[in-house]
This record gives sequence, structure tokens and C-alpha cells, in this order.
Amino acid sequence: RVSLVLAMAVLMVRVGLGKTVEVTPEQLASVRRQKEFRAASNAIAAVEQRLGLALPEGETAYVAMHLLGAWTRKTLSDMMAGAQTAELSPEALEVTRRLLEEVSPYLLPCLAVDSLLVRNLATEVGTILNRLRFGLPMRNPLLEDVRRTYPHIFQAVQRARAVFRDVAQVDISEHEVADLAMHLAAALERLKGLPDARKKVLIVCGEGIATAWLLLSRVQVELPQLAVVEVASAASLSRQYVSSLGVAAIISTVPVGDQPVPVIVVSPLLPAEDIAAIRSALKLDTLHFQAPTPQPGPARYSLADLLGADTIALGVHASTWQQVVARSGELLVARGAVEPRYVLAMQRLIEEHGPYVVILPGVALLHAYPSDGAKATRMSLVTLREPVRFGHPHHDPVRVGVGLATTDKYAHYGALRQLLQLVGSPQALARVAGATTPQEILMLIAGVCRAGDRPLRTAPATSPSHR
Repeated sequence: RVSLVLAMAVLMVRVGLGKTVEVTPEQLASVRRQKEFRAASNAIAAVEQRLGLALPEGETAYVAMHLLGAWTRKTLSDMMAGAQTAELSPEALEVTRRLLEEVSPYLLPCLAVDSLLVRNLATEVGTILNRLRFGLPMRNPLLEDVRRTYPHIFQAVQRARAVFRDVAQVDISEHEVADLAMHLAAALERLKGLPDARKKVLIVCGEGIATAWLLLSRVQVELPQLAVVEVASAASLSRQYVSSLGVAAIISTVPVGDQPVPVIVVSPLLPAEDIAAIRSALKLDTLHFQAPTPQPGPARYSLADLLGADTIALGVHASTWQQVVARSGELLVARGAVEPRYVLAMQRLIEEHGPYVVILPGVALLHAYPSDGAKATRMSLVTLREPVRFGHPHHDPVRVGVGLATTDKYAHYGALRQLLQLVGSPQALARVAGATTPQEILMLIAGVCRAGDRPLRTAPATSPSHR
């Protein structure tokens, strides 16, 4: 990593001027326990030999801190496998769990149990904690791009940043917020599940795992004519390696020199002009299909758009959580928003991952993956005659179940935010749970929507006759 090479160069100049780094005994004791300390010791030994003098242990700690703060470089195969959970620190896993618990209700509930996202995000969180504790600030050059392109994801992480203080006693800046938002954006792109396609390409990144994931996912979504066969770091690239892959082109975030195939340098966010450049270079417009263009922008549907009288059921009798899931799902099936298998998938997620769907005291947000049979963006709501236990240690029993189906990774954000306002306090929940007609619920929803800052927009019809 360039920053590490620069750190070593600065170290040699500084030592030549007779100045050395001082670290606290606590920092030194902490960094000694890391495997990076051994690698730093070898580097310092080489410097000592070159300069012909002995350096204090603080210099070794200084280099180890930079190694701890370096972004991991992995191939696509490594990234798809993910770090083993056992290799991740319990602290990083707890921060990740709490972070996803906070943001997933605003974005996509199944993010909280997406194992690939959990592993990769926990790896990044561990790196962030190391950097912050050893005083290594981060500057994310894509901060403003992320804030502009993914405003709802960025805001969701901003709201949840206190998790780092609560669990790890550190504060993260907007640069770290943008870094985490990139991971979430990549997961949302991946979970949309668009197909792979025809021409093989290699993705090359120089900035780190979050950037690699984001570019990979953007390519898959925007350019389904392409099949990404591997992701590599710029430092590891060779002409022989590229030739062995049989790819038609390299899509890279950094210049990579002379290669046996065309190199297209792009931003990790893959804006329209970069998409056009790839299409032109690879003649993609001559193929028989074109990629749909996602619409980031503002959340398009309000809660009033997605919940109607025909997807509300009040005073439902249910004695088990499975029955709550079934009734919520039946309303979505009847409205034409999901296939019957989606309801089974809703239940399977809870069986596999536990009652994480109980997002607030008394409220369950029931869902499955978009690929499990979602046909339209729609919601259902059931109130229960008697509260039902899902097994959540803090939020049981459930009084209101909300079913969610989404085919668009952005359109439902506003509705989710309004839902949390609708049932987010004991008083608000009591009003919803105590309603006796669907019209009462709709009036409460209208009040929440009027208090918002976006105009309402009518959702497309999704009844069986309009599918």
C-alpha cells in the first residue's frame, strides 16, 4: 500500500534527523499482541541495518499501526468466501450486528442476516477500529460522491454511528460513514439479483475491498451483458495473469499500464459517462438486451402508497408467529405483490436467523429476499387480537405485523421511514394496535405522510388483473 511505503520513507527521514516516535505504554502493549507487529519488526530490522543504528520499539509500533490500518486486498474468490466468523474479533462482530440492526429497517430488512455482508462489513469495521485507536485518520475520496449518489444509505449509517461509541468507545467521522455506506450499497445491488451475461471482464481496484465490492455490484447491475470473472488488486496484476483469464477487457479504478486487453478506467460509482465508455469500448449496444437503469434519487413511495385497505387486517387471531407470517403474506399474495413461495421464504428466514424481524417493541417487519418471489413493492399490516411471542429477548410480544415485498432497492425507503414513525413509540403503537377499521389505520398513515417532506406518488397497480 502506497501509504505504508510513504510511512517507511518518512520514518527513515525522521530518524535521520534524530527524531523518533513515542507511543504510550498502553498502545505499545496493545499493538504487540497483533500479528502485524511481527511483520513490522522485520521491516524495522531492515531499516536498522540500512541506517546502522538501533531504533526504539515505538518505531516498530508505528509501522505496525499502519499495517493494522491498511485496507485488505483480496481477490473476488476471497471476497465471495468472506472471512471466517471465527477470525473476526467479537467486538467488530458486535458493532456490525448492532449497525445492521439499526440500518436494515430503513433500507432492506434482510441485510441484517446476509452472511456475506456481515462477514465483509465486520472485516471493515475491525480495520476502522484499529485505525481509530492508533490515531490513523481516514480520508475517503468518494465521500461527496457517496453522499450524493446514495443519500438514504448514507443517512441511515449516520443515524447509527453511535453504535461505535456504545460498543467500542470510538467515534467515526463522515469518511468512515461513507466507507460503510459503500458496503451497504454494494449489498443492495447484489441482492437485487440481476443476471450475469456474456462478455468476460476483470475488475481491478486500487482503493480497497469496499470499493471493489461497489464497482463489482454496479457492473453486475448496470451491465448484465458482462460476466465478472475475477477482482484483483492493481499491485498484483501481470500480463500473464490477465491473459490466463481470457477476458475481453479490464475495468479498473486506477491506471494499470500496458495490458493484453483494453483497459477502461472508471469511478467505483460507475456514473453514466463511465457506463457509456464501457458500452462503446465493448460494443455492448449491439447485443440483444440492455441493462435497466436504477433510480437512486429520492425514495419514491410513501407508506400511503404501499399500504391500502385491501392489505390491512385487524384483530387477527394467531397463536404462533408462523400464523402471523402466514396472514401477512396472504394479504400480499392476494394483492399480486408476491408469489406464494415468498411467504414460505419469510418463515424460513426466521427459522434460520431467529426473531431479528422484531425491529421494535411489539412490531415485526416480515420479509424475504426480493429473489424469493417478490413481484411488486407493497406492504401489508395485521394487528393481533392477542400479542404473540416471536422469541425476541427485548421486543416481545408482537402486537403488529408488517409484511414487506420490494423489487426496487430504493423505492421503499421513504415508506420504511414513515412506518417507523407510525409505530415507533408506545403511544403510536397503541393507536395502531387499537384501531377497529382499516380507515383508522389509513388516517394515521396519512398524518405521518403529511408530516413528511416528500409529495406522495401513487404506486403502480399490482392486483392479479394488472400483473
